[in-house]
Amino acid sequence: MAHPPLERLAEAARSRGALAFSLRAFTKVYEEDHRASALLGIARCHHHRFARTGAAEARALAIAHYHAFLATGPTPRTASDARTAITSLRAEDSAPLSEADLQEPPRASWLAITSPTPSVQARIDGHAPRAIPTFVRVSPGRHRVVLSSRDHLPRALSVSVAEGALNHVHVELKLRPAQLELAAPEGAHLQVDGTFAGVAPYDAALSLAPGRHVLTVSQLGHEPQRTVVQLRPGTRHDITIDLSPTPQRYGAISLFALGGAGVATAIGLGVVAAVKDTAAGQSNEQSERSRLEGSASDYRLGAALAAGGGFAAWTVGGALFLFDDAPVAVSPGPGLVGGAISARF
Repeated sequence: MAHPPLERLAEAARSRGALAFSLRAFTKVYEEDHRASALLGIARCHHHRFARTGAAEARALAIAHYHAFLATGPTPRTASDARTAITSLRAEDSAPLSEADLQEPPRASWLAITSPTPSVQARIDGHAPRAIPTFVRVSPGRHRVVLSSRDHLPRALSVSVAEGALNHVHVELKLRPAQLELAAPEGAHLQVDGTFAGVAPYDAALSLAPGRHVLTVSQLGHEPQRTVVQLRPGTRHDITIDLSPTPQRYGAISLFALGGAGVATAIGLGVVAAVKDTAAGQSNEQSERSRLEGSASDYRLGAALAAGGGFAAWTVGGALFLFDDAPVAVSPGPGLVGGAISARF
């Protein structure tokens, strides 16, 4: 995250009444590139100091810097504002007053802390929290800065400030992740926003970025379940997902039952055929033996047909069972288009 320009930071400090910091920052900007707007900022800082304290020195410095700004050839509007300020200051009667609370000590060190994250507070060296942005006069050396916000992860920094330096720290905090506890049938596959995230049962809660997520739970032989969740920072969500068998899975189970019935029938018919063969072998009459042998042959044929039908049903049922795969989402990669793969008949 890029730092805001120092001049913008100086203007923010001036608007918040941190005049000593603002004056130091505007002065640094002018020393670096002699920017006319920095001269105007310095003049306004001295003007505000004079308005607070009535100090003659601040009045004289404000007038001098307004004149220096006018010498740069500003736009008519800003030039008019500067001349109006000079006229106002010259009309004032002032006497030097103490401004110890506003005067910057020689070689003072400053620390500015800003953040694009809303509602951030900063603790410097364990002192009371300050709202961001903040502009603090500090002693030279290393300082510990801890930034925090309710919906964001805290961040600790070690900041070194040299004597007489102005150090600006600009920090963006990360949102606290949300915890998602998902209960799904054992062996079910989970995808989060099209990316594989694990197989049930899940050992621990999923840590996800706050916001909207699409959860897809799928399992062999079951209709996939798609759920959209909206997660808030730092919260825990419990979700239970049940999957319903597919019509193909019901068909496979029916064929297994039908195949079992066919094999059982074949066994029964085979037993009857064996009994008929035994009776034919014990019969002394040729006609009766022939009838029993013919009957046994018919039962054997029936058993063979029943067994064949049963095994065929098992084979088809097994194929339907094994290849009853739920559609699997494919996350698009670079130059690809997302889609779905299904192995269902």
